[in-house]
Amino acid sequence: MHLAKPSWLAHLDDKNQRTSIFSIHVHPDGTRIATGGLDNKIKLWSTLPITDGSKALDPNVPNLLCTLGLHNGSVLCVRWSNKDGRYLASGSDDQLLLIWEWDKSTEGWAGGSVFGSGEQNIENWKVIRRLTGHQSDVVDLAWSRDNTYLASCGLDNLVFIWDGRTFEKLHKLDMHQGFVKGVTWDPVGEFLATESDDKTVKVWRTSDWKIQAEISEPYASSPTTTFYRRLSWSPDGSHVATANGAQGPVPVAAIFNRGEWKPDVSLVGHDSAIEVVSFNPVIFMIPESDDADPESPESASVGSVCAVGSQDHSISVWVTRNARPLFVCQKPFDHSVLDLAWSPDGTHLYACSYDGTVVVLQFLNNEFGTRLSMDEHDKILAKYGFVPKDPIILENTTQLSMEGALAIANKNSSSGRIAALMSDNQELPSSPPIVISDTVDKKGNFGSPSSAPSQTITLTKDGKKRIQPQFIRGLTSSPGAPLRPPMLMQTDNISSPTMNGNISSAAVFSQLQQRPLILDQTSGLDAPSRSLPAGGIPTLLIGNKRKESFASEIASQSNKRQSFGKSRADSVIETEGHVLRSGLVPPSVTMSQVRLASHKVKDYLAKERLDGTTLKLECFNNSAKGPSQIVCTRGKVMVWVDFVPSSIILLTGHSQYSAVACEDGSLFIYSSAGRRLLPVIMLESAASFLEICREYLLCITQTGLISIWDLRNLKATVGSVSTAPILQAATLSSEDFHTAASIISACVRPNGVPLLVTNLNEAWSYHLDMKTWVRVYDPRYSTQDPSNSETSEVVDGSILASLESMARQRGGNIGSLAYLRYPGGKDTQGKAHVIGHLENQLVSAEMVNSPTEYKRLLFTYAQQLADEGAEFRLHEICMMLLGPVNGQDSINNNQTLSNWDPFIMVTLANGMSKRQLLKEILPVLSANRTLQRHVTEYGDALKKILKID
Repeated sequence: MHLAKPSWLAHLDDKNQRTSIFSIHVHPDGTRIATGGLDNKIKLWSTLPITDGSKALDPNVPNLLCTLGLHNGSVLCVRWSNKDGRYLASGSDDQLLLIWEWDKSTEGWAGGSVFGSGEQNIENWKVIRRLTGHQSDVVDLAWSRDNTYLASCGLDNLVFIWDGRTFEKLHKLDMHQGFVKGVTWDPVGEFLATESDDKTVKVWRTSDWKIQAEISEPYASSPTTTFYRRLSWSPDGSHVATANGAQGPVPVAAIFNRGEWKPDVSLVGHDSAIEVVSFNPVIFMIPESDDADPESPESASVGSVCAVGSQDHSISVWVTRNARPLFVCQKPFDHSVLDLAWSPDGTHLYACSYDGTVVVLQFLNNEFGTRLSMDEHDKILAKYGFVPKDPIILENTTQLSMEGALAIANKNSSSGRIAALMSDNQELPSSPPIVISDTVDKKGNFGSPSSAPSQTITLTKDGKKRIQPQFIRGLTSSPGAPLRPPMLMQTDNISSPTMNGNISSAAVFSQLQQRPLILDQTSGLDAPSRSLPAGGIPTLLIGNKRKESFASEIASQSNKRQSFGKSRADSVIETEGHVLRSGLVPPSVTMSQVRLASHKVKDYLAKERLDGTTLKLECFNNSAKGPSQIVCTRGKVMVWVDFVPSSIILLTGHSQYSAVACEDGSLFIYSSAGRRLLPVIMLESAASFLEICREYLLCITQTGLISIWDLRNLKATVGSVSTAPILQAATLSSEDFHTAASIISACVRPNGVPLLVTNLNEAWSYHLDMKTWVRVYDPRYSTQDPSNSETSEVVDGSILASLESMARQRGGNIGSLAYLRYPGGKDTQGKAHVIGHLENQLVSAEMVNSPTEYKRLLFTYAQQLADEGAEFRLHEICMMLLGPVNGQDSINNNQTLSNWDPFIMVTLANGMSKRQLLKEILPVLSANRTLQRHVTEYGDALKKILKID
């Protein structure tokens, strides 16, 4: 054994004096070490001048490679990630974890000068993630063997588990009752061990993050004056060595075995408390005696080597099966040993001290015994369930080019997020303010478009300004625009139609407030009818669930009649007159399972700016018996006029088509010139909602039936389908009246499918080919944090993102099942839910005709398939996008549909090419080399097709 103590390796303060070095770690390639000190800095050093004394004075061999100074407190722990050492994690008493990565770009390769000093960086390491969550000093870190997880612990009594790839916070372990000062991973990946000042060591299962075992016996009389309690798991997975144990007054390093979790060995010999223990990462064939031949398998057995650092300034090295240390380095420091780190080949032991110096113990080859190979190492771990991952060999240049393309894409996509990640105030992008051209008077009526709503500003006693919220009537989404349903008020007093069809008005809404809704400016689309009230369409249901008790009474609940307001931000103005009487209710309503509120008859209804400028549609109802008049004008010029025999309760339209609904259930449809496209249509009951989007007309009747007609081709796309399933009729007792879920938003998409949103925050659409309702958005699977959502970015056309934003604001059952979307340990349940959720979102985006979200979700789905190595799903998605190849319908026995369409969402101007989408996601799928043969095969097939095309 040789000892080296490089004098040039130091952390210096402002007075050029040595400061304490709290942590040291060796890079997996053995060429550099990282140290963290009291000077708030991390320093990276080359190991060549340390291991080879002749290089120490060579000017061509640098000593210091880099100085990192973004922490605002003492750096208490530094740890490289395993295998390739791509990341360096650092923890500090500024409560932060920083993840560093070597910037090998042209600008960053040469490094740069260190701010405030004369040092020159040879390497440039940059922060890629800033992890927050700890409320006190972060004192220890550990990467799992395969870098799946990063664990951190601190003086806030907490342990956090972070995703080793995305660095999202996965779990918080809060069962310790004292400072947690040490953390270590089981090399098999089954457990995590932590040691705390509460004088316990806890072993956690990674499958469910529950406590597997708790050991307290060796620590009952241990002191609490140690800076650390850094423990270590043996490389063969069989033992855990712990710090700061005690047998009476004698300090020991207690070692307990796997399975029984009982201390069976204690390393005794140090005079003061033990701060740190560290197992050599190499497993050795250790001779039974000094005279035995180390090459002879009969005279040697498998063993581990463990180093111990103490407050007595000494380091000891042990073979765990022996009662005496193999080596003892007596007081190489002037103060406590704080950290130990072995080189990857197990020949060098690095130690740092509170006195600010570093000592390196260099062991000769075979001084411990014969090193086992990695294959033999993995075989030893296999008895505990470890499954080694074979190295994946690059098989072709196509895979290499795809990996390069993916790396460039990832770098470009992440460059814009670095500033936000480094900011203390991380805010989500705010949506633009609402633009509303109507005003609401005290009676709830709409005024002229030129008068903007005013806000009342008051001053409090302390001089602060307070803005009184403005009450805005209910707004509904525009067809084809990003859907932002209004923030509606939760109340149990839902309107229920009485037997004569009138809606009573007893409840008062004046005490309720409603947030203003943000609507996107979208041209070329038409406004929904004003018939959708702010609180949704009140409904009454008779359920079909078997009732438990026959003793029930009809609920008589009431609500104040809500006026119908404007729903678009494209300057469409809707005007209402005075109420003449309640609308008629046909007998079919009283016999229906679903009963929607009916509209009262008003003397005047109008809708302006149907073409964005001057086109206006007006309806005049007579108080006496007589026809009602419909007038369409452009400016001061009358375009057309018509008379209908019944009183009009709803109207809608745009520049091409118009429609009016009457109280007797009749429906009239007009062209832009006022020509009746069809004879009068008679519905089974009067309409409760009317909407036009392009050539599609949507109608919801008082009996809860929804119909959609294609006015251009004069055919029904949805014919009298009941809304009872989406109102949860099956969950309600039969024969009883219930205030059911309200429809708070309804529109028809440009592809002719309806989109209905209930006050449960659920969004429903109707599958035109399958003839059934499908739920395209379920708030229970949405995350509370918008940054963790696959559809969090709200842009034009992002329907699912708008639904999620609305649900998050409204609250309720948002996120109640979101935990299922996060994988936990070896349990595949979370992974399955992640993939399942993405698949549901993907088909939902296609159904509601949201191409922007479809493409974003497709990339996220491809990344998840690559991460999980989901070979069969990969074949399915690739074949769906690729289609027939050279007249054949399959690759690897994966059949494509005979009616395969090369475009998706063909209702758009040009649609999206499926093969172009496949070309874009192949680099993402190439991230997992185990799938490279399949990815290459589809890539080659795609190239041939594109050449032919």
